[in-house]
Amino acid sequence: MVSAQTRKKNLKQIGFLAIAVLLVLAATLGFQHWWNQRNMREPQEVTINVSAPDQELEVSPYTVVEPGKPAEDHEIPTIRLGKDDSLKIVVPEDVADHDWTLLKIYDDPQANDEQAFGPHESSEASVPAQVKSEKLNANLVVVEVTSVMIGHDEQGEETPYRVTWSVHPEVK
Repeated sequence: MVSAQTRKKNLKQIGFLAIAVLLVLAATLGFQHWWNQRNMREPQEVTINVSAPDQELEVSPYTVVEPGKPAEDHEIPTIRLGKDDSLKIVVPEDVADHDWTLLKIYDDPQANDEQAFGPHESSEASVPAQVKSEKLNANLVVVEVTSVMIGHDEQGEETPYRVTWSVHPEVK
């Protein structure tokens, strides 16, 4: 026969277990509600900031491409940059919270470079207007930031998009 003390101890344990299950269930439902209601911008709405000593631009995507669909190009903005200046690129949290790349294209292909950033690694980068060495004297022609972002297709379903922001530095 089970004593009253053992029965009381078992009831306490069952009660604590029930409370723990309810807390886990509440946390799961709360997270799911937050996830579904989060304020997520569509990829085509996300802009990056590009600045030179005398100018600052808010740049919209050059292309937003859904897998298997053709890309629609947009106009590439131009920013003035002195030969000794650097171009500062600042990406928003929507981009910096996952992988993104920075492609630097110069008028001499030997100077071209690409940097890859991991999640929360960096939200900004600097690009020199000119690369000089014994063998090189190259001016910056195009800078591109590329990232894969989640957006919604025509049916409202979440889908990945390859988003590219492009800027043409006019080096003087």
